[in-house]
Amino acid sequence: MGVSPNTMLRLIRSQRDHPSVRGPRVLGVNDFVLKRGHVYGMVLIDIEAGHPIDVLPDRTSGTLAAWLREHPGIEIICRDRASSYAEAARTAAPDAVQIANRFHLWRNLCQAVEKVAAAHRNCLAPPNPKAEDEPPQPRAAPIPEQLQGPLAARTRDRHAAVHELRRAGVNINAIAENLGLDRKTIRRYAQAETADDLLSHGRLSSTGRALHPYLTHIH
Repeated sequence: MGVSPNTMLRLIRSQRDHPSVRGPRVLGVNDFVLKRGHVYGMVLIDIEAGHPIDVLPDRTSGTLAAWLREHPGIEIICRDRASSYAEAARTAAPDAVQIANRFHLWRNLCQAVEKVAAAHRNCLAPPNPKAEDEPPQPRAAPIPEQLQGPLAARTRDRHAAVHELRRAGVNINAIAENLGLDRKTIRRYAQAETADDLLSHGRLSSTGRALHPYLTHIH
């Protein structure tokens, strides 16, 4: 059986439990539509309890003010930005703190940002079509600041020595014996194109971080 919105509203108001005279500490006020653009009602919510406590037949200032006078003790009124709600709270609950609800705060913020962005659109530089067509250039990994010291200098010296011996045709085993280093270490130096590759990646970086407090004492 179909029921009209007005009939449903009357049923809700006739069946609801009679609220106590004292109102909730934190009251939420919002409207809802019965007939879009023509008829609106008002729902009152106990914010701390998390449930509605009353439904009013319209959203006028007088209706809300009358309800507030019948339910004293409200400390906070959480509402939208409607001037009618503000006026009702000022006249019928002057001691209550009025706050805007979260939805309307975000909505107002988004609208303000949109207006500012539209007003300053000409401040944005036009896109460079050539830059969009060019693939991004890879960036060399930066050298950790903590490796700018004796350890970094020793790494560069060893890298230069390994590559000089490799260009001379010396094999990995002979270089390891000559420099007193492990063959795996020599192979890692030989595979790195530059000393910065060793300083920026792999085990040397983590070692450098661990030894950072002692770098001034390493020779």
